[in-house]
Amino acid sequence: MDGVINTPSDLEGSAPHAGAWVRTWGASPQAPDNSVSCVEPFENATLRQIVRVTGGKHRVRIRVSNEYGTAPLTIGAARVAVTDTDDKIQHGSDHTVTFSGRPTATVPAGAPILSDPIGLRTAALSRLTISLYLPGRVDTATCHGTFHTLGWIVPGDATALVSLPADASPCRRRP
Repeated sequence: MDGVINTPSDLEGSAPHAGAWVRTWGASPQAPDNSVSCVEPFENATLRQIVRVTGGKHRVRIRVSNEYGTAPLTIGAARVAVTDTDDKIQHGSDHTVTFSGRPTATVPAGAPILSDPIGLRTAALSRLTISLYLPGRVDTATCHGTFHTLGWIVPGDATALVSLPADASPCRRRP
């Protein structure tokens, strides 16, 4: 994941910025090479990240990058929720993420994908939990060399779990 975008409610319907989307969290996509420690290959796993958004309002979109991937990236399921104080998902805030109206998507190698708008109220500086289930093998992941957010790899589809299971492995780099 390389970005969370929101649309401020005070701009909607007012010219000239009606419907404007603003990036509220992001990471620069980087190729996994000697200067950036890469994520080890994995498959049939969920990537879960907690990110802090700078701005908040009532809708978000998730941008997933495969810009340095060497093969298409299959998203089998995706969810986003507000993170509670104990890194669990806040009750009632969990939402399915869709792409062109579908709960699954394939991100071509060398490209990003943007989710559909998600009705999720967020406050400025709140934390979001983003979970992506990747059923296929991921040999080369687009990543970011500096890890300033919490992230884990969990075996299987763990997108709907409220808290992390015991077999969650911390990520050393942001995939």
